[in-house]
Amino acid sequence: MPLLLDTHIAIWFWMGDQRLRQGLREQIARQPGVTVSQITTLEMQIKWGLGKLDIPSEPRIFVREAVSTNGFEYL
Repeated sequence: MPLLLDTHIAIWFWMGDQRLRQGLREQIARQPGVTVSQITTLEMQIKWGLGKLDIPSEPRIFVREAVSTNGFEYL
């Protein structure tokens, strides 16, 4: 069954945030068909533009690389 990640869960997963329980992190990592929505990029862009999101690069680049690196799908 496909899994669509909420924005904050995707960010926590990609950034290794400890608020994401280890068991859930492992489940996401081995789940086939993990999907991230374009809305995630939009939400991250807004927060990043307001200075409320600390990620290594601009959201559109960061999300593209994170999706590719983790074998996720992008809606």
